[in-house]
Amino acid sequence: MVLIAALSNPGWIDFREPTSQVLANYYDTEDVDVEKLFWHQLLLSVELDLRLRAAEDQEHSMISHVPEKVAWDLALSKVWLSKMALVPIDEGFLRPATRFHVTALTKATQLKRLLNFARSMKWADMHNFERMLEEDGDGGIPLEFCNAHTSTWITGTILPGPSACWLAMRCLIDCDPTIVNAPHGFDKMDSNFGFQYAGCTYWYFSSIVGKVLGASRGVNQDYGWLGPCIPSDDLFALQTVLIHAEDVPLRPSRSRVQKIAARSAPLGPPAHRYPVRDYILPPRDPTDIVDCVRIQKLAFNTHALPSSTEDPTTYDAAVVFAIENEIIPIRLRYNVSFIHAPPCRAPHPHPHPLFWDYAYRPINVHELILDLRCWDGVSVDAKTPSETNSTNSSASSGSFTSSSGSANASTAKMKMKTRKTPAPESVLVVEAAGVEDNEVLARAWAAHIGFSAVVADGRETCVACAVRMAYAASVHMVILGEGGREAG
Repeated sequence: MVLIAALSNPGWIDFREPTSQVLANYYDTEDVDVEKLFWHQLLLSVELDLRLRAAEDQEHSMISHVPEKVAWDLALSKVWLSKMALVPIDEGFLRPATRFHVTALTKATQLKRLLNFARSMKWADMHNFERMLEEDGDGGIPLEFCNAHTSTWITGTILPGPSACWLAMRCLIDCDPTIVNAPHGFDKMDSNFGFQYAGCTYWYFSSIVGKVLGASRGVNQDYGWLGPCIPSDDLFALQTVLIHAEDVPLRPSRSRVQKIAARSAPLGPPAHRYPVRDYILPPRDPTDIVDCVRIQKLAFNTHALPSSTEDPTTYDAAVVFAIENEIIPIRLRYNVSFIHAPPCRAPHPHPHPLFWDYAYRPINVHELILDLRCWDGVSVDAKTPSETNSTNSSASSGSFTSSSGSANASTAKMKMKTRKTPAPESVLVVEAAGVEDNEVLARAWAAHIGFSAVVADGRETCVACAVRMAYAASVHMVILGEGGREAG
C-alpha cells in the first residue's frame, strides 16, 4: 500500500527507539517543525490503522507483512485513538467550531496508577505528593502541562515497551514537590540504572543491585522498579548512578535446548522399568535456619567518570555483610540472572523424588563464605586481602571496607580465577531460609562468582523440582528462600 511505503521513509520519527517514546516531546513542543512532523505522521498512521480495521478479514495477514517501523506507527495510532480526543473550542453562539484542543480520556486512571506506584515504592512525603496529584500545587496548573514526561504519563499515551517503566518513575519524581531539579540519567534508560533519594535506593529491575537487594525485607517491584532498598553512605542524598557489571549471557547451546525435556525428565532417561532404588527424597530440615547473616551496608567505588554533566557516574557495587562477627564485602561483579521456580507441591504438601543421576550439593548460606573454597572449577577464598582498588572512602569514590569487626575481617574479600564457565555437572543447592538477609547473601555470592541461579520458595517448591529446573536451564545454582518480602 502507498501508506505503508510512505511511513517506511526513514525521515519519520522512529518509535522503535525507547528514547523516542516520550510522545509529549513531539505534540507539546515549541519546535514547530517537530510538532508538524509528528501530526503528519500520526495522521498517516491513523489512516492506515483505520483502513486495516475496515478490512477485517485481511487485517491479520496484512499486519504480519508490515515493516517493523510501520508496526510501531500502528501502535501509536491505537494508543492515541484510545487515550486522546479532540474537543472543539466554543467560539460563540451558532458559530461552527474551527479550532480544537486535545484532551486526555484516561487522566483519572493514570493518576490512580501513579498513586499506587508511589505507595508501592513507599515514597517519602506522601501527603504532599497526594496534594500534588490533586493539582493543588503550582497554582492549580494541570499536571499534563508540567513537562513532557509527566504529560505523556498523565495522558496515557504510552507505547509498548520499557519506556513505560521510565515514564512512571520520572513522573513520580516530577510530581514530588520536594525535588526541585530532577536528577540526571533517566532519559538514557540504561538497564544498570539506580538512584538514591530520601534515605532509600531504587533500582531498575535489570540492574544487578536490584536483583540482589530485591530479596530484602519490605522491597517491592512495580513498573520495573525495585524499592525501597537500603541506602548507601557513598552516595549523596539525591543521586543517580550506573552500575558496572559484566554480562553473563544465559544462552544454552542449541543441542542443550533440544534436549531440555530429556535433561530434566522427572523419571530420568526412558526405560522399560523404573526401580524405586533409583530415586531419592532430598532431605531438607526446615528447622535448620541460619541466623548469623546481616547486611551491614551498600558500598560503591567509582568505576568511570561521566562523559558529560548529563550522565551519572558509573560505580562498582558491593554489599557488606556481617557473618559470624566477620565483616565481609561481596562485590557484585556479574549481572547474572535469577530464575523463578514455579510451585510444585499443590495439591499435596509432600516433596517429589529425584532421579539419582541429578547430582547436587546442599549447603547452608553462611558456608558459601566461611567454608566453600571451590565450586565447579571456580576458586573462591573469602579470607584473602582486599583488592587494591577499594581503599578510598568518600562520597565520590566509595568504599568496600567497613570500620567494624576485626582488622583481618574488615579487609576480607572474595577472589576468583577467571575462566569460561562449563556446562554444570552438579548443582549447588543453597539453603537460604530464615531471615531475608540469607537470600540476599546467596544472590550476592552468585553475582560475585558469575553463576545464574534458580530461586525457589522452599515452602512451595521442593528440592527435586528446583534441581531439575536448574539442569533444564543449564545453571549451576539453586537458592531456596521463603518467597515474599513483607515489611513488619
